[in-house]
Amino acid sequence: MRSIAVSRFSRVLAALAAAVTLFQAAPAMAQGERLAAECVQEMHETARQTSLSVHALAARGAHLIAAMDTQGATDDQLIETAENTLEAIRRRATAGATRINTLADRCIERLIDIGADDVLIHRVNQARRLSLGAIADEASDSAGFVRAALRRALNN
Repeated sequence: MRSIAVSRFSRVLAALAAAVTLFQAAPAMAQGERLAAECVQEMHETARQTSLSVHALAARGAHLIAAMDTQGATDDQLIETAENTLEAIRRRATAGATRINTLADRCIERLIDIGADDVLIHRVNQARRLSLGAIADEASDSAGFVRAALRRALNN
């Protein structure tokens, strides 16, 4: 009879230990979920702001090239303006990408430190790839827009 009671007590104790472990892990899981969500949001917002900024640089550069062409600027002046605009686009896109990589790296370090699930780390890395891709796509499209404005101006 005593061995049955000890056996039950051992099972109850083991179940209680498992419940306590789960209870302690739950806040870490919730903390990891929150942290990953915040990181993903911040990366997406950085990509959005960077893309808007890159787009605006391209629009201003193309407008300036067209205005300079109308005012009789030389080909060298038009080319210099286009090159300056393309360099500004590259710098802005690089700065945004660097910020995203820094955010992702710091977030992953924090997730590892709190023992978060690998799925959350994967989620952060996926958001990083998507955010970097969005910036790269906008930078490429914007550079093409500036180059097209330069071609039009040079062909006038």
